[in-house]
Amino acid sequence: MTNAINISITKKAFIHLLKQKKEGKVGMRIYREWSGCCGSRYVASLVEAPREDEFVYSINGIKIYISKYLAEFMGEIEVDYDDELGGGLMVRASAPRCEGGAC
Repeated sequence: MTNAINISITKKAFIHLLKQKKEGKVGMRIYREWSGCCGSRYVASLVEAPREDEFVYSINGIKIYISKYLAEFMGEIEVDYDDELGGGLMVRASAPRCEGGAC
């Protein structure tokens, strides 16, 4: 099992995460969720602590939690923040997003 993931955080995302850290959210969990016909996508949520089955990465004081299982498939990850249309963290991964659709 490997946990060699190349993680980058854009400036917008980093500023957003620093603000959240000051409000008590100490880490960001990156995980996979199903998203309709295309299969799955990678998403992020702010959390207080890692789970037992997660690797913990740290970039400039920002903690990132990724399950050990998922880490094997992730490759490169970029975390960005979109402040338009309600805003939110976005995760782009070099791993395939779609695993075959059902539509």
